[in-house]
Amino acid sequence: MAVILFYGLLLGLAFVNMVMFVAFRSRQNNFYYGCFLIIVAISNCGYLFIALSRNLEEALLANKISYLAGVFLPTIVLLCVLDLCDINITWVGRAALMAFALSVYSLILSSGFSGTFYSVANYEYKNGFARLITTNGKLFPLFIIHTYMCIAMIIGVCIYSFWQRRSISYKNIILLLFMTVMSILIYTAKEVFDMRINFMPLAFVIDGCLILALQHRIAMYDIPSIVAESILNEGNYGYMVLDRRRNYLASDSAAQAFFPQIAPLNVDSALPKDDPFFVRLLNLMDQLDDTLNPEMSYIERDGREYKIDVEFVINDKGHHTGYYVEITDATEERANQKALANYNRQLRADVERETQHLRDVQDRMLMGMANMIENRDNSTGGHIKRTSMGVKILVKELMSRDEFEGVFNSQYCAAMIKAAPLHDIGKIAVDDDILKKPGRFTPGEFEQMKQHAPKGAELLQSVIDDIEDPFFVSVAENMAHYHHERWNGTGYPDRLKGEQIPMEARVMAIADVYDALVSKRCYKDPMTYEEAAAIIKDGMGTQFDPSLEDVFDACRPRLERYYDAQLVLSEAAC
Repeated sequence: MAVILFYGLLLGLAFVNMVMFVAFRSRQNNFYYGCFLIIVAISNCGYLFIALSRNLEEALLANKISYLAGVFLPTIVLLCVLDLCDINITWVGRAALMAFALSVYSLILSSGFSGTFYSVANYEYKNGFARLITTNGKLFPLFIIHTYMCIAMIIGVCIYSFWQRRSISYKNIILLLFMTVMSILIYTAKEVFDMRINFMPLAFVIDGCLILALQHRIAMYDIPSIVAESILNEGNYGYMVLDRRRNYLASDSAAQAFFPQIAPLNVDSALPKDDPFFVRLLNLMDQLDDTLNPEMSYIERDGREYKIDVEFVINDKGHHTGYYVEITDATEERANQKALANYNRQLRADVERETQHLRDVQDRMLMGMANMIENRDNSTGGHIKRTSMGVKILVKELMSRDEFEGVFNSQYCAAMIKAAPLHDIGKIAVDDDILKKPGRFTPGEFEQMKQHAPKGAELLQSVIDDIEDPFFVSVAENMAHYHHERWNGTGYPDRLKGEQIPMEARVMAIADVYDALVSKRCYKDPMTYEEAAAIIKDGMGTQFDPSLEDVFDACRPRLERYYDAQLVLSEAAC
């Protein structure tokens, strides 16, 4: 029973090999490999049927099935070796090999009817399984001659290719030699020792596994399957393929023409580490493994410049099986790139220069408008300049604080500093009688004065929307529109409350009020810094954002030094 299970297991493994061959099919699937695995499965059926037979006739029939592998596999392996070693034989030669195998198999088919192949055939059933005991006939040596002739030719072709053909993988040759030698040793042991259990089905299953391994390896050597044939035929592109261990597998003639040091490489050999070109390739493969995005590499040689790209070889199942290297003659491309880069650099410089000029003109126009408004207002001389510096001092402190990280970035702060001089630009819409009034406003006049906030936002929208960055326009509008809003919702013009007020307007409000407190106006004397600071701090949570209290305290020394300097300049001017 154990022997029958042994044969059954080997039959099952033979079918597994067939299924794997079909499941992992690729464009490199070879007709001979498929035939090999099919014949192994059929022959293993024959060995199982011999063990299960109940009479001589059944055993002889099963024996004829089992001999399919013994007769045809040597011929098929020989044809596989010839193809693998790129040795072409005509169809006549292939037909002659198959005809010889068929003639030998016809002798086997005659067993039971004549004594040419077996002179005597007996049936034995013992220990739960049957076996066939035979005596060789006169023509049996033809089977031996056919088998050993094929084996001798296989070994000869392998040895020739091993020593003479650099493009053939020595690992593949070793696989074929191992498969052939193992099979003949098992067959010879069976004939010499007349063992009751036939181990040839095991040899065939192992051969099938080796065929699958060979199929997998061959798939890595076929460059046309890795890149399109049309690209390979172009003279500007060369390709080289390496396995996962970075051993050389194959290259085309273009790659060897670009870098002649590729040509002497043996298949399956490691890349030399004393050549700058191969060192560069190994570094690019390291980068590919680490980041999946190696840097572009260019190599100069004999006045030409070559672009080197390294990518993974991915099989049909998405597995990384090696690397392929694309070498492109990029001399003209690089020359064009350099010329274009120089042109773009010059163009960029010209555009930046003109853009900066336009920005300067725009900034001067905006500042001119702001100064024009201030010149109409008799009571606020120098207010624009001072509040702008106040915003700048506050903003720098905000940028340095961890609690405001992510809010006050460089773009936002630059926009606030640039927009600060425009916060009162809406006063252009206020009548001169009100704007230039030396005393306090009546309630009606104050209502008109309050309109400068929304009017300023409208003016900025219409004037700078098409010429400035949208982000800056938004910041400038918010500062002009909402810098008189109060934290408790009692400000104007929209009575916004708390965080409804844009942050830039909250900062502008502190700078605006502080300047109004510490500066001399026609209707009041300046307050001391302490008095102004007390009013600002007292307004935290009602008029101003309470989260800015610590910021204001930290900025007081710088604000006071600035206003002291302005006072000195003012007295010197007088």
